[in-house]
Amino acid sequence: MVWTIRDTTGVPAPLVDRGERRAMPFWSTSSRVERILVTVPAYADFKQFNISLADWRTRWLTGLELDRLLVGINWSGDRAVGYDLEPAEALARLQALEDLAKETPAPQRRTTSRSRQRPA
Repeated sequence: MVWTIRDTTGVPAPLVDRGERRAMPFWSTSSRVERILVTVPAYADFKQFNISLADWRTRWLTGLELDRLLVGINWSGDRAVGYDLEPAEALARLQALEDLAKETPAPQRRTTSRSRQRPA
């Protein structure tokens, strides 16, 4: 899942990049969004909502690319600032993380066996 925020007019896309471009914010966890809604007065009236990763990848990133918007990643702090990426770069980084997860074996659980000794 990916999370963002919206109000009655939609998802915000403030000016970033020295005021030359706009970015739409997205977060990796609901708790990160909650902190922004509490600490950033400009977003106090917004509500969070989640987007499936598949929908974000195929619909949202494509739309952001067409609209020439940047992807705001995990903005934080009282000014809601962070990394802003081109949609293609966000997609490439997501793919790299997914590929890495596929290559990395899951940790194996270690089982211990206790041998019972029978009385002689």
